[in-house]
Amino acid sequence: MVARRVDRETGNQGRTVRVSGEVFDQLAAISAEQQSTIGEVVADLVRERSRQEFYERMRTGYRELREDQAAWDAYQAEITAWDASLSEALEEY
Repeated sequence: MVARRVDRETGNQGRTVRVSGEVFDQLAAISAEQQSTIGEVVADLVRERSRQEFYERMRTGYRELREDQAAWDAYQAEITAWDASLSEALEEY
């Protein structure tokens, strides 16, 4: 369950998320260790999870690309072409 609330001092909308006592205690311990709020800890955890999922999708995409030899060869050829054009541009400086 998620409840909405408005901070009387700032007017910012906040949310309340119910978690088990064990999870709350873990969040509180991390928060104390990092000298941050529980909300900041949760935000950091969500960002890190999103980052991990992004890189996992990227790894999966590359793995699937390598499994298709024709597609992998085309990709490698494109990288080689870009490297060559970048090298030429750098030589001009």
